[in-house]
Amino acid sequence: MHVTGYDEEGNVFSSLDGLRFDWSISKGADKIKRIQMSQYSKHSDTYFVKGTEAGQATVNVKIVEPGYEQVKDSFIPVTVVEPFVLIPQ
Repeated sequence: MHVTGYDEEGNVFSSLDGLRFDWSISKGADKIKRIQMSQYSKHSDTYFVKGTEAGQATVNVKIVEPGYEQVKDSFIPVTVVEPFVLIPQ
């Protein structure tokens, strides 16, 4: 999973490097688990998960930077049909 940033006019940020994000699995932690990728830090804008069993889960992401407190958390629903590894391209 990957965070995409937009400005007030809807333009996509070219990079979110240096910004910190807090990821968590809020529902279905028994269905997916985080995969640690060495090149990505814990607070990266990219989060890798692995399906462990069929079912539904929800992943939350929140930006943790001063001045961005008004930005709402995002909730990403994940459906595991069969266990898998999700690697964004």
